[in-house]
Amino acid sequence: MGPDDDARDHWPRHARAWARIGPPLRPVADDVARVAAEAAAWTAAHGRAPRVLLLGVTPELATLPWPAGTELVAIDRSAAMIGALFPTTGVPAGARAARGEWLALPRADRSV
Repeated sequence: MGPDDDARDHWPRHARAWARIGPPLRPVADDVARVAAEAAAWTAAHGRAPRVLLLGVTPELATLPWPAGTELVAIDRSAAMIGALFPTTGVPAGARAARGEWLALPRADRSV
């Protein structure tokens, strides 16, 4: 992943057009509700908040009502997508986005 990768791909245009994108590329309310319900069920079953690895910076998923204490890290290969879409409010405390490849995560093994 080089500094000018964004110039060679479609993600900067995709980031600029996000407001006009709909399903299936963007989750609908039912999708978000299902993820929120699964996170709540996982928390109840395990007695602690989840550690979430979000592949991409989809705002609807980053800002869903995560259980208190959720740790969220979002990974996206596109700096344009991170800059345009990763929310600065409405995410769990300490949530962060990092640039990286999903198949070679920029995280230590077993850290998420």
